[in-house]
Amino acid sequence: MVKKLFTKATALLMVGLLLITQSIAYATDVEIENPTPDLLAPIIKTISVSNTDLTPTTPVKVIADITDELSGYSDGYITYTKSNNQSTNFPFVLNSTTKLYEATISVASNGVGGTWKATGIFLRDKKDNSVLLNNSTAQSNGEKIDFTLLTLNVSGITTPPEPTDKQAPVLHSIQVVSQQLTVNDKLQLTADVTDDESGVSTVTANYRKPSGATKSISLTPYASGKFVGTYVIGKYDESGDWTLVSVATRDKVGNTKTYTTYLDKDNNTQNFNNCLVTVSGTTIDKEAPVLHDISVTSQLVRPNEKIEVRADVTDNESGVASVRVTYKKPDGSTSNIDLYKNATGQFVGSVTIGMYEERGSRTLTSVYMSDALGNNKTVTSYVNNNNTTKTFEHCTVEVTGTTPDWEGPEFISGGISVRQISNVQAEVILTIGAEDRLSGIASGTLTGAYKKPNGKMLNLSFTPTSNNQYSASILIDKYDVLGKWELNTISIRDNVGNYTRPVKLGRVYYQNLILMC
Repeated sequence: MVKKLFTKATALLMVGLLLITQSIAYATDVEIENPTPDLLAPIIKTISVSNTDLTPTTPVKVIADITDELSGYSDGYITYTKSNNQSTNFPFVLNSTTKLYEATISVASNGVGGTWKATGIFLRDKKDNSVLLNNSTAQSNGEKIDFTLLTLNVSGITTPPEPTDKQAPVLHSIQVVSQQLTVNDKLQLTADVTDDESGVSTVTANYRKPSGATKSISLTPYASGKFVGTYVIGKYDESGDWTLVSVATRDKVGNTKTYTTYLDKDNNTQNFNNCLVTVSGTTIDKEAPVLHDISVTSQLVRPNEKIEVRADVTDNESGVASVRVTYKKPDGSTSNIDLYKNATGQFVGSVTIGMYEERGSRTLTSVYMSDALGNNKTVTSYVNNNNTTKTFEHCTVEVTGTTPDWEGPEFISGGISVRQISNVQAEVILTIGAEDRLSGIASGTLTGAYKKPNGKMLNLSFTPTSNNQYSASILIDKYDVLGKWELNTISIRDNVGNYTRPVKLGRVYYQNLILMC
């Protein structure tokens, strides 16, 4: 009735921006002829298949008359579920000649044959109204689609032959070259393994060490059916009996078997007792590194200067692998500094203090050390070379001269304007001013979104326009939903990680439509 009586409507667009210290309201008019909010998803008037028989050489087209009377159809697809229950989506594409939408269904020569059933259709318009249709879903016009008419019979597929190799490799024998080993000796295994068809792919022997840890040794082929694997006993390997507990095999088509016993050539069951090896002469390293001394180059550090830590750390056997110190800041948070061995054998590490970091005392709370074998220890005190127990109090560093940046950027202004594009479309431009006088605003971190009356979100894309000014635009036309548009989220971050996320920056909403002749 309204459309019949009036040809033009003026939407009064309001924005209320709640800033840090003040509330500012802006109002402007947007003239849109015949506002007709688009609240419905597209519909399918007719749909059919060009052929119900699909082969690798004859694709099938699903042809649909898709309409959206207001904003227009945007995108969509049809889902087919194959005979193996695998689903594939096929997009609808406009045929510029027929003005109908077509989804081309194809199958590879080695694809899945049998019955393919259409199980879903997704449609979306240019105002983000969408629908997912199935056999029991009615469209907005009340009509249902008979999905059974879209069923395809898929044939002409070249079915890969059923694999004939279903047997895993067979272990016939395994032995060790020497059962008494010491440092730098080779633990060498030889094995006879065969496979009846595809061939042996991998052979792995698994030893259990005295501690219960496992050492796996890969065997590689050196002759037909013959495999060899070697492991060199290291200085810090475990002394004692190493027991072969299993042999894992795999063929080239994936058949696997793990042996804990096997049948020899005389069909007698054999275990792996003959592969037991005894390791001796190695060095046991179960001790973590030891901290003997630690210091800082300076206990007073200013911006762009370094907190430098030096430590004397030794390990009785395998050697120091890593040293890391932990400092506690005045706010209770912690940070780590990794120390590395220099040319003199001392471990040194540093961190540079930035201009906007927190002032005050940073206390060294702990030192973590590990050796090459993984033995590790974290200490909060240590015994120095004079056999005196020391704390880390002398490693406390006072940070001074910085300008701590505790707060996120500040929103300093806001505004809204409208550019009338045509009698049915306008651009609403939201302008926000924000500044951070310390570390500065991090690039690309201003984000926001409007919540429409229908609950859908419209993300804003802000671009810098000038110093401290950012803008985002929204295109509004006759098909947009009327009602209150709320600025649901907005966020900005500075260069040291402080965020500003106001609970309520503002809102954009259509108030009452003023109808005009």
